[in-house]
Amino acid sequence: MAAPSNSAPAERSGNWSELPPELLIPILQREGAFLMLSARKVCKAWHRICSDPDLWRVLDLRCSGYGYGPPLETMARQAVDLSSGKLLDLTIAFWATDRLLLYISQRSSQLRRLHLISCVNFTYPGLIEVVKRLPLLEELHFHRIFISGQVVEAAGKCCPQLKSFKLHSLRKGQRVQSNEEAEAVAKNMPGLRH
Repeated sequence: MAAPSNSAPAERSGNWSELPPELLIPILQREGAFLMLSARKVCKAWHRICSDPDLWRVLDLRCSGYGYGPPLETMARQAVDLSSGKLLDLTIAFWATDRLLLYISQRSSQLRRLHLISCVNFTYPGLIEVVKRLPLLEELHFHRIFISGQVVEAAGKCCPQLKSFKLHSLRKGQRVQSNEEAEAVAKNMPGLRH
């Protein structure tokens, strides 16, 4: 039987602010834009790291645990501003508005992918204005959102590089009333691959 050891295990440093950037950046990116905004307040080193526009090229603005309303939109605007026009990929769930989407489109002309999930607080004319400002879009996905044929037509005409378009607008128990959206895709999106 071995004698018990009197030496205590070595304590590990619990100071996250001392993590090297090559370890910190992937952790923050996995946690999403809202956590990265908060991380900027931890210390000067994290503020510097989280102010790099390259860190903000892909934004996942799903609002898990953050509630809704003006504070969320303010945070989204900060994240877009931190991208310094380099935003390429954007996902928003539940709370996109005309005002926010227009703000994003005015500052993100390089956007290649826009994915909206279960958003109901925007208008068709507002969404048409947004797609007009995003000519480099290659992917446009709407999940659990009702979109008019006019929005689809505008996207096809204004986004000539569109390769992927997804429209999932049915909710349980609802039926499609017309083929307006499908006809708009067929007439206005000849370069689609998906």
